[in-house]
Amino acid sequence: MNILSRIPKNERINSILMIFSSVLFMFCFTTPFIKEHNIPLMGFICFVPLLWALEHTEKRYLWRMMIVSALSMGVFIYWWSYVYAGVVTLMGVIGWLSVFWIARLLLIRLVMKKFKQYQIVLIPLVWIGIDAWQGRGLLGGSSYLAFPWGFIGYSQYSWPSFAQFADIVGIYGVSFVLILIQVFLYEIVSVIHTEVTTSGNKHNIRVILANTKVITRGVIITAIIVIACVYGSIRMHTLSAFGTVSVGLIQPNINTDLSKNVFTDYRDLFDTYYYPALNALIDESQNARLDGADIIVWPETSIWMTYNQHTNAAILSQLKKMNQRMVYEQLLEYHQYISHAQRQARDLGVFLFMGTLLKDTGTQRDYNSYVVLDPNMNVIDTYSKMHLVPFGEWFPYSNIFPWLGDIVEHYGGSQFSRGEKYSVFSLPGLLPERDVRVSALVCFEGIFSYIIRRMTKKGAVLFVNGTNDYWTHSTAAEYFHALHCVFRAIETKRSFVRSGNSGITCYINPFGKIEKQIGSYKQDYLVADAALMDCTTLFTRFGDWFAVLCLYGTILFVIFISIEGIRRKRALR
Repeated sequence: MNILSRIPKNERINSILMIFSSVLFMFCFTTPFIKEHNIPLMGFICFVPLLWALEHTEKRYLWRMMIVSALSMGVFIYWWSYVYAGVVTLMGVIGWLSVFWIARLLLIRLVMKKFKQYQIVLIPLVWIGIDAWQGRGLLGGSSYLAFPWGFIGYSQYSWPSFAQFADIVGIYGVSFVLILIQVFLYEIVSVIHTEVTTSGNKHNIRVILANTKVITRGVIITAIIVIACVYGSIRMHTLSAFGTVSVGLIQPNINTDLSKNVFTDYRDLFDTYYYPALNALIDESQNARLDGADIIVWPETSIWMTYNQHTNAAILSQLKKMNQRMVYEQLLEYHQYISHAQRQARDLGVFLFMGTLLKDTGTQRDYNSYVVLDPNMNVIDTYSKMHLVPFGEWFPYSNIFPWLGDIVEHYGGSQFSRGEKYSVFSLPGLLPERDVRVSALVCFEGIFSYIIRRMTKKGAVLFVNGTNDYWTHSTAAEYFHALHCVFRAIETKRSFVRSGNSGITCYINPFGKIEKQIGSYKQDYLVADAALMDCTTLFTRFGDWFAVLCLYGTILFVIFISIEGIRRKRALR
């Protein structure tokens, strides 16, 4: 209580406003409280309290307030990391992302104090510039430090008619417009507050109508919203698919947390885990096939073993000759399991996207992959995950600190290798005049637009996204993950079919509308007629050009204020 009493009342109110902004921002997305829905309106107002607090905080309390804001933002947005790995992981995520958040707040504060007349443009510019820094990492979109998660633009995933202009400017452009609107609303609040405190005039509407600058900006922003909605409506009504393909999406709801199970030996593991899991996949696949599916998609690592190694009879023969009986018997069990899976899948007579592991027998590298099989269970091609989860699927510094890599693996981490090609699979016979060209994404690759864009440019007209979010034990976290694919669909005008082990299994049309889905944490399937488009959007052609523009603009702004600061110091000497 003594600590709080030392802080002036206004600063305590500012701290509350910053935390309140974090709470409002949380409701932009699915939350533990509203598990399957968001409140899109929050995307237009959530940061207004933050802007107020940031401008009115005294300089000596500024760092304290920014840390409060960063911590509350991290807790309310990245709570799902605590569910998976506890407080240490949550604080690690918050610590890293706080770098971006505090940098953002510092620049916005500087704009408010030094360039207030230009804040309507400069605040959105630096906001998106920092988003681009976070989302693209230090070395571009493929950097392992890149984490384009939870940007404000994603709050409009349930308003696709407004969000269609993302096919020009990407998710960053949508975020820019939302921040622009919020700065404008904050200026209205500031004008009213100034008028009330200086003259006692409480006729708020008259105050606003008498301010020419506010009216002009209001007209411009209203025009931007109207143009976005009109553009979206035109796109959604004029673009058409050249065909459809029937896709069956399987959600087996397999409990992948094996650490809580005790198996007496490897046979017990197969009898109590592997075969029941396979039976769930086959049963739902048969149901999907009966409903007309020509393509079946299984989730990420639905076959949790190295598919290519355990289909290699030569390896088994060699082990048998070497008298490695224990290893031989275990691998024989794996081999029989895979053979059983192949026989069952062959009876379906469909193209099968199988999430599994692959091993390079030469380098002994492991890959988190998709194997694509034709109706006769011949391998068409494979795709191995290219953007791995740092510290979860691989340890970036294992060559320098191998002992740290061992610790990461001990606590559930993996050491996968990065895939080397952007695969596009040609599936013949599904359309009368052309093959259907499909690309697969593994888990959180769906949040990275650079991967989808490159595959689209190589000819993909449909995207498969397999994931396993069982570990989150949270419906809200699964929805939060899935909604990122909505904007990947809008940006490229491609359908996304998403198969989650426990959810969210869904079909997203090329305009970002979730047309079909399965509830989380239950065994089920769905069959969707996925629309196929082959148009080339401006985003597909030029990528995150808007984000790069904002990033460079932010860098130039920082350089400018640095030079000005040096000049002022020299002038004072």
